Amino acid sequence: RSLEGAAPEWHLAAGYGKVDAADLEELGRIFARRRQLGTQVVFDPGPWFKGRVNTPEMLALWSQVDCLVATEEELLAWHPAGDAQSLAAQLLQLGPTQVVVKRGKQGAVCADKAGVAVLPTTPVEGANTVGAGDTFNGRLICGLCRGEGLEEAVRAALQLATQAVRHGRGVLGAFIRAPTASQPPDCGRTGALTADH
Repeated sequence: RSLEGAAPEWHLAAGYGKVDAADLEELGRIFARRRQLGTQVVFDPGPWFKGRVNTPEMLALWSQVDCLVATEEELLAWHPAGDAQSLAAQLLQLGPTQVVVKRGKQGAVCADKAGVAVLPTTPVEGANTVGAGDTFNGRLICGLCRGEGLEEAVRAALQLATQAVRHGRGVLGAFIRAPTASQPPDCGRTGALTADH
């Protein structure tokens, strides 16, 4: 099991279906254990917990998270705010050291101790967005693991998610060339997944 091996630098937990309060409690235990070992935690709660756990429990979990990332709609369901910039800044006060608000074709807002940044993207009209959030999260965590600053990692994640949407193949659209067993993908600093680096 992944929790029994050596502690990674980062641990990503992303939303999934059929969750309840017991799952939230288990995530709390996992996050606490990881952080005790020096691992930084990235959490994307997705839409799944809303209506299944109460708000104080969810916000308490966020105090154990290093990087909170979710869509604007998902985050507003737990913590109402006037706009995405205010939301990101307010969520920092709950404990995370980094907050990323995904805004679809409007880009993203990210916040950390350096401040709040509004990052646009190039909208792709009428495209298949399946996998865009997973692509974004994958590139974000890749950048954080490589030591990129939050804003740099979010810009690259936006670029890669936009590429995935533009190609209309879900997460596979992020690949310029299909990876093979002998040439796996590399998420490169440019944000494009290629096997050429």
